[in-house]
Formats: sequence, structure tokens, C-alpha cells
Amino acid sequence: MISTAYYKIQELLLCAMIISLPLMRIPDRYTLFSMGNNLSMIFLFFSLLLFIVYSLWNKKTEFPFKLYFTISVAWIVFCTILGVFSFPFYDTVIYTYLINTSVVQKLYALFPSFVGNEFILQVKLMVSLVWYLFRNFIFPLIGLFLIIFNLYKDDCKKGLDTIVNAARILTILCIAYSIIEVSWLWSGSDYLASILVTINNGLYDPVVQSGWWPPELWPGQLRSLALEPSYFSMIAVFLAPLLGIHYVNSKNKLDIILAFLLVVMIFLTKARTGVVIYLFELVAFIVLSLIFRYKSWWKLCLFTIGLSVLSYSFAIVGDSVVSPIIKASISQSNTTKEAPKAISVEKALDKYIDSNVKSVSNTSSRSNSARFGNTVAMFNVGLDHLAFGVGRGLHSSYMVDKFPDFAKDSGEVKRWTEDVLQKGFLAFEYPVLNEFAAILAWFGLIGEVLFITPILYILYRTYKIKKYINNPILVYLLVAFLGQIACFMSNEFLLAYPILVGILVCYIKFYEHNDITRE
Repeated sequence: MISTAYYKIQELLLCAMIISLPLMRIPDRYTLFSMGNNLSMIFLFFSLLLFIVYSLWNKKTEFPFKLYFTISVAWIVFCTILGVFSFPFYDTVIYTYLINTSVVQKLYALFPSFVGNEFILQVKLMVSLVWYLFRNFIFPLIGLFLIIFNLYKDDCKKGLDTIVNAARILTILCIAYSIIEVSWLWSGSDYLASILVTINNGLYDPVVQSGWWPPELWPGQLRSLALEPSYFSMIAVFLAPLLGIHYVNSKNKLDIILAFLLVVMIFLTKARTGVVIYLFELVAFIVLSLIFRYKSWWKLCLFTIGLSVLSYSFAIVGDSVVSPIIKASISQSNTTKEAPKAISVEKALDKYIDSNVKSVSNTSSRSNSARFGNTVAMFNVGLDHLAFGVGRGLHSSYMVDKFPDFAKDSGEVKRWTEDVLQKGFLAFEYPVLNEFAAILAWFGLIGEVLFITPILYILYRTYKIKKYINNPILVYLLVAFLGQIACFMSNEFLLAYPILVGILVCYIKFYEHNDITRE
């Protein structure tokens, strides 16, 4: 009975993690202890706590890849501790920040002789950074994997159903919100804007970083329940393949409608991250279908391409034709507003491709100079510290002088650097805009190899079991997996990544250890 209750609670928590993926920064009034503002991570914390308690009671928890995980944890903790005590940028700003923390103040009250002791402050920093390392890196990557593996190692299909159903619920919630959002984007209605502001203030604290982020409203781009368009697009490219799995299993035509609307939303984000990664996923789906050659693979490929083209066309027509018509009709009753001018669909198509696809490789387009500059600076820090890295959370001070020339005049880079120098890296750090660059900078070359190993393992093992597969489910899972890896090029990993790693390993284990025919 206890085991049954445990599995049900864990499944609910897993669903909650997926459904709350967009809520990365809930208002401070809702936070608990030092678990942060990411709601998915809070659900993960409770799931891990339950997992540990149950494992101690049950004593049958399986710990796969034990040597790999032991080496990985030992290495990244060692690199972070070494980074703290070899950090060359300690100054008054950093020490003042540490002195003013509640832990240090209580320690000074108990042991007055510790006042002014720099070693004590460095130990405090080490403890904090190691805790953040576990909370934000080890718990999600390793802890969540172990939870999913032990839940579904003997029933990967049940696990996949749970994940897919949660993804479907999140898709419906995002669509419901974005009906209001798209109506506002295409009409400019003040009334709809007020509704969105009210909802958004319940989802996050607005304008808490750099004097503007996250804004209450994001004109011109769809972001749904997420903090910004790029975040939503990274979640959406995780959801889209899972909708495909649900359709394959249930043949529910509602999934086609949901997929159509979700892809429309991806294009309406006008976020290059999401648009390019979705196109990458589309190509990956076709290539993997050619490799796996499951039943009626070419029909599904044609259908997916057609759905994507239709979604893109709908988004373009809505933005270039429908929106100007609606705004023009509103402006007629409001003489203070100038009616926007409609442009031809052909021009809109060219403009969209130039702005959101071709601009990806241009260092001077949109925010590229800051993003590419940040990535180059992070890589430079890693190359300078190939042996051990600098430790997670300590990269900012090293990056200040590492930006390439094309990024030094970027207003965004200047604001980041100003905040790092004036507030200190503990109060503000350069954002991570490339996971691979960050891993190299934090944990050196060995850390990079350890991080890439699971990716190579999954790709190799799934290729080895392809002879058993005669449906597109594994292809959809791989597409979602590759999509999340592509997201590493522009951000840190989302919980979607370890979730996919966990279920893929269960899927691989099922086919490797069962004598089955091609299904």
C-alpha cells in the first residue's frame, strides 16, 4: 500500500514539474525557504525528498551508472571548491556582500573573534556555491533521472504516458492563455492588456532585473506563460513532439488542433531560438524517420511538413493582414491612435525569414552581439582553465575582460558588466547563454566530457535498438531530446532535458532486455 501511494504521489509531482515548466520565477511571496523561485524545481525538491525517504525505507532502489555519477559529482564539487579558494578577484564589494548575509551575522554574534576573518567568508561562499550546485545542477540532472528511472524502469510505456499527458495539459493551458495574448497582440486592446497584466503579476514579479525584466507585457512577440518569448519557445519545442506521441497512441484529432496552435505560437514568438530549433526538429524528424523507417513513415513526414507550413502561413497572415485590419478598425473610433499600415504577405514572409532565421548567424543582428559575445567570453574562460574550470557560479569576474571586440560596444554587455562590477558577482552574474560553454568554464575539459557522455550514450543505444521499432514513438522522443540539446546553444538546460534522458534510458532498457519482435 505504501509503495502504491509513493508511485502515485511521485507521478503527480512529475506531472506538476512538467506543467509548471514556464513558471521559472514565481513571485517572492510564494517561495519556500531557499528553494528558489522556479516552481518546477520546488516540485522536484519535494519529489527528491520523498525519493530519499522511500529509498531508505524500501532499500531496493536501483542506482544505474553508479561509477559515472560518483565521478561526475565528485569532479564538479571538487572544481567548485577549488574555484572558491583559488579565486583571484576577492574585493571589498564581495566581502561586504558576504558579511551582510544572515548566516555570517549569526556566526559573528556567536564567535566575535571571527569578525574580519577572510577565510571564514570564503568558507561561507563555498558552502553557498556547493548548495546551489546541488540545488540547480546535480538534483535536476542526476536526482530527477534516478526518480524517473526507478519509477518506470519496468514499465517505460506507463512513464511515457504520464509525461505525454502532462505535456498535453501544459499545451492546453498555454493555448488558453495565449488566446487572450494573441488577441491583444493583434488588436492592441487596452482592456486585454489589463487582463494580461493582472494574470502576469500572479505568475512573477515584474521588472526586478536590469530595470526592465521581465516586463508586464511583451509587445510584438508571444511569450505565453513564460518570462520571455525565447523561454516559451524552448518549452514549446519540447511539447510539440510529445503531442505527436499522444496522437500516435490515441488517434485523437484534438491533438492535431493542439499541435497546429502550438506551432503557430512558436512562430508568433518571433524568437530565433525557438523558430530555428523547431525547424531543426522538423529536419531531424525527417532524417530519423528515414533511418528508422517505421510503418507509414513517409505519410507522417508529409503530414508534419504540411502542418508546419500551414501553421507558419497562419501566423504570417495573422500578423501582416488580420492584425492591421483589426487595429485600423479600432483606430477609427480612437483618433489619438494612428492606424497601422498593412504589408503584403510576400513582404511579411521575407521580413520574417530575414529577422528570425537568417539573422541567427549575423553577429550584428538584434541581440546577437551580446549573445555571441557572452558565449565567446565564456568559452575563453574555459580555454584559460581547461584543467579544472573556475567553479560553478564564479565565471562572471573572469569574463569581464574576455568579450570579443564585436561585443564590447553592445549596450546589453555594458549593462551586464556594470552590474557585475558594481554589485558583485554574488548579486548579479553574466547569464548563461550556452550550456556547453558554461560547463567548460565551470568544470574544465573533463567536466565537458562527463556532460556530453549521456548524450552520446543515448544516441548510440537508440540506434542499436532501431531494428525493434516499427512506430514513430522513439523518433518523436529523440526529436524532443535533440531539440533540448539544441537549446543548450542559447540557454541553460530546462527540466525537460533530464526528464527525456530518464524516459529514454527506460525505453532503451526495455528493448535491450526483452526478447521482442519488431512492433
